[in-house]
Amino acid sequence: DEKLVSQAIELNDQLQKLLTKHDALLSLPNSCSIAVNHEETEEEEPDRLFR
Repeated sequence: DEKLVSQAIELNDQLQKLLTKHDALLSLPNSCSIAVNHEETEEEEPDRLFR
């Protein structure tokens, strides 16, 4: 089903971006202050993910 594959790809892209941000935060020296970017992300409805 193309719609399901499309949703899976989008979710994978979002996860990859999050993991990249996580890795960047881990690579900062402990003495650095961290400014958190509270970027609004569009949340999928849980029932949409399983259709």
